[in-house]
Amino acid sequence: MLAPSTTTTESKYTTSSAFRWNLSDSADHIGGDPVPRSHDDYGLLCENASTRPLAPSVEALDAGPLVACGCGGCRDEESDIADWCPKPRVPTVCEARGTVQRLVRGTDQGDHAGLRLDRKMGTYARLLDGDRRLRDEYDDATIALITLRQSPIRPDGGLFTPMTLRDNLSASWESVSKRLRYQLRRKRGFAYEYAKVVAGTETPFATPHMHLLVIVDDPADAVEPMWFDALVDDHVETHGDHVTEKAHEYSPDGNDGAVRVEHDPPLATETSLGYASEGGAFKLPPTRATTYVATQIPRVAIADPIRGEGSAERCAWATATWTFASSKASVSFSHGFPDE
Repeated sequence: MLAPSTTTTESKYTTSSAFRWNLSDSADHIGGDPVPRSHDDYGLLCENASTRPLAPSVEALDAGPLVACGCGGCRDEESDIADWCPKPRVPTVCEARGTVQRLVRGTDQGDHAGLRLDRKMGTYARLLDGDRRLRDEYDDATIALITLRQSPIRPDGGLFTPMTLRDNLSASWESVSKRLRYQLRRKRGFAYEYAKVVAGTETPFATPHMHLLVIVDDPADAVEPMWFDALVDDHVETHGDHVTEKAHEYSPDGNDGAVRVEHDPPLATETSLGYASEGGAFKLPPTRATTYVATQIPRVAIADPIRGEGSAERCAWATATWTFASSKASVSFSHGFPDE
């Protein structure tokens, strides 16, 4: 491993007033989404978020069941409108959300792989197990959590469609992943693995954003938050005015904000995991950061209604909707991330 640099300068992204990130009060609430100042503003915000188109065009939708009827003669419950309606149209977010809820609560859920919970719970388990195995394998693991954000507001004041925002994240990911490899492996000689989860903000916009969880073999606790500035730069520079440096501020110590670095990562408890361990204690519990990222997997957020055991927040349904409409994976891993 290359010797770590001892020179530290201040990053343009650091701020002492960055939002405090933790499991119960996520920084997603300020990532770029408008913050309503009154109850009336909140109602208008919900209405605008629900009535915007899901995608820029019918062709941009990868899920046929979500296509809406534009001729006025099709029945809402039909699932093949895209195949035979003479005037198919893009649904609003509200319409598409209703379709996804109907599919989840109906008997044909198994016909739509994008709604199957078993695959996503397997991914959830892989994240937690990979965290444990890597920390057991490494001499001493440091965890970095980088959140790449964007605003749903276009420069003209209108709203981007959710599918446009989802595609935006893919547009910047290639350069971000290359920059990560350069910053850690090529420039400094660190071994690492990562998991990437694309989720929606916990607001009526359900704005797509990316959580990049990086587990680094770092016995000297040398990893610094500033090393990830270049990743944020690539994300900001790839897009227009709706992706800003301000939305990616973090505290100088890397404990809060869009870049978080934990040399001694706090471990999850039985309560936060939701299941009991053998003998009441984990031999090697997963970290809280990894557990948080795992709960952001879109299908996991609607796990209860998929099982028929409860309800989910409207923003969770909206996120599940644009996830279902996209052919792009919401979760991916580096090649060396442990898998059974």
